[in-house]
Amino acid sequence: MFREIEGFRWYSQRTDQPISVVVDRENAHYLSVKYDFIKGKKVSYRNGYFFNRKWIASILKHYCSVWGAGHDGVSWGALHGDLSLDNVIFTENGPVFIDWEHFKENAAPLGFDGLHLLFESLWIESGNKNPKRDSLSHLAEMIKLLRDQQCLGEEF
Repeated sequence: MFREIEGFRWYSQRTDQPISVVVDRENAHYLSVKYDFIKGKKVSYRNGYFFNRKWIASILKHYCSVWGAGHDGVSWGALHGDLSLDNVIFTENGPVFIDWEHFKENAAPLGFDGLHLLFESLWIESGNKNPKRDSLSHLAEMIKLLRDQQCLGEEF
């Protein structure tokens, strides 16, 4: 039940936008937490990959600054578990990742969450159709960004 708190604290220690989180209420089957207010905006994942490509690029750059910093060549890292456009708030200072209920340290190859964001966004845009060429081109650029920033484990 405390993964949400552990994840947010892990993240907050690695970003320049520290946000506090405290347990509000807890019992055997329920946990309620309170966060500092995050002033910003959300974007709609329903707009599709290509429409959201600038937001996606911003998220991946932030991902690399948080996950890539200090990984010292270790190819496994913390798992957000649900990094998607719906779990990011865009502030004046950049993206803030929320919804850490699936967090686990040293649980996934570096880049897993970034790739999840990319392919989920493409899947939502494409549905049962072939992906758009422009979206695929941008996706390839984003994978290259992850690799160049050393935020993509050799497993991928």
